[in-house]
Amino acid sequence: MAECSKIRAGFCLALVACLASVAAYEADPRFIFVSSPSKRKIYYAPLPSLSELAKHPDDRPVPAATMLIDGNVPAAPGGVLGLEAPASDLQTPEGLAVWHGKDKAVLYVADTAAKKIFAYQITASLAGAPQAGVQQLVAKDIEGVTSLALDGFGNLYFTTSDGRVGSLSSEKLLPLTADKPTVTILYTSESTKTVSTPFGLAADNFNVYWSNQANGQQNGAIVKAFERNAAALKAKYPNYPMALSKTMTKAMGVCVAKSNVFFTGVTQTLYGVKTTGGSISEVSRSFEEPRGCAFDGENTLYVADAKTGSISSLPANFITLPAAPLKKLQKVATVEEPSAVAVFTCSFAYVAQQQDNGFLGLGY
Repeated sequence: MAECSKIRAGFCLALVACLASVAAYEADPRFIFVSSPSKRKIYYAPLPSLSELAKHPDDRPVPAATMLIDGNVPAAPGGVLGLEAPASDLQTPEGLAVWHGKDKAVLYVADTAAKKIFAYQITASLAGAPQAGVQQLVAKDIEGVTSLALDGFGNLYFTTSDGRVGSLSSEKLLPLTADKPTVTILYTSESTKTVSTPFGLAADNFNVYWSNQANGQQNGAIVKAFERNAAALKAKYPNYPMALSKTMTKAMGVCVAKSNVFFTGVTQTLYGVKTTGGSISEVSRSFEEPRGCAFDGENTLYVADAKTGSISSLPANFITLPAAPLKKLQKVATVEEPSAVAVFTCSFAYVAQQQDNGFLGLGY
């Protein structure tokens, strides 16, 4: 405590809140972000800590998600950073993607009805909970924008229900400039049959993967394609875009976990396939209306179930995909009518630092 007293109190509190107890060797706290288009809200819930994971699955807490962004209240000009649930004019927030930068985290939200993509800086409060900053416009007039994905360079990708897969370069996203990033259309339903009412989206540093909601058995329910230079690479690689699955008419959410691609059907089933293609595995049949999924970057997958109002976890680091469906899921949070999900990992760099006004606020 003597050493701590030499440092500003705000710094010490933030360090303790965000990084948890060093003595307990806890990892940086993680949260699941969840969109609810019908409620016009974005929620968050804490993911299990290392100490909670050590408990029997039946003894682990299943928290109700907390509101992060309220889309029902229009944001005032020059809104205030640091509100628990800041005002934010959202109509149908659908797709989510989180950028973990060196000194800043950003949440991107696709608003289908508004035809816009928004950004919110995410910080951690002194109490350890995430909070969203002022709503910033990233792009507008994107008809039917549904899902979002980021690659490791910060490039943002999107799908639209009218048949487009596009991107926005990280050059004008990080940081977001007044001169908005240019929208680049990579694939369209007119240019390739493998784009057929695309919905879910994922990206790694080389490829994008999307789910189709129409003609999946002919054009591919899950499709893999190059994430840049699509026109230039088409002549050299005529098999791209490549259908990874034609086992169903339509698919919903899709996410990449190392060498595996996971995707949800309309009812009950979460499927898996290798990024190189091959046989399709039924990973789980325990859902009722599975929607979005997200990989935590380590070994766990999170899947939203719209009908049960829950987020569940299951293993993702399969060297060989399971031959039979897993028998049980681990519920980690409850939320009203969830759709897309994204994982946020806290870092000390993201802690909201209070302005130092000196002793009694007198500046010294």
